[in-house]
Amino acid sequence: MADGIEVPDGYSFIREISSGGFGSVVELMENSTQKHYAGKMMQCVTAKDKERIDREVNRLRKFAHPGIVGLKELASMGNTKVILMELGGQSLAEIVLDHTSRGVLVAREVVYRVMVDVSSALNLMHNHESGATAHGDVKMENILLFAGGHFKLCLSFSPVSSSPFSTFCIWRSLHFCVLFFDNFFPPYSFFHSFFHNL
Repeated sequence: MADGIEVPDGYSFIREISSGGFGSVVELMENSTQKHYAGKMMQCVTAKDKERIDREVNRLRKFAHPGIVGLKELASMGNTKVILMELGGQSLAEIVLDHTSRGVLVAREVVYRVMVDVSSALNLMHNHESGATAHGDVKMENILLFAGGHFKLCLSFSPVSSSPFSTFCIWRSLHFCVLFFDNFFPPYSFFHSFFHNL
């Protein structure tokens, strides 16, 4: 236990990344390898809690893809479950806000990279052998930058089996923006509206 936060055996607490109604996300280091992971810590008290956590873990396993944040393992500490995943860097929201604060355009190459990586991930979900699944919460906060300049999409509890047509329409609109402008620098609220309901 570090700073009052209990962590799974074999891991050390580094910092808290975020917190919300679902629980908290922390950065953990695996002691044996010195590798860092994101740990999504949630209370699992009721059968509904267990079902929700199992659903997220199963989705992470089912949608294994270079463009989707990967699962390492599910750890248990009494009534607390910890979903250990790849640790990303900045979110796309942080990148856009940073550019906005400096009055700098987001390079077209970055937007193309987001398009390629996230579209590839969504394509897997939309055409999975188990049936088409819409992500349900594609937004800048759920797109993370990883080493090598690649972006990965976070999964959440929200994906539901449905037609991916609405995702395609909004993503296609963003694609046209990229084609017509050398640099893409939309206001935050405009960009957020593209992603919020996917």
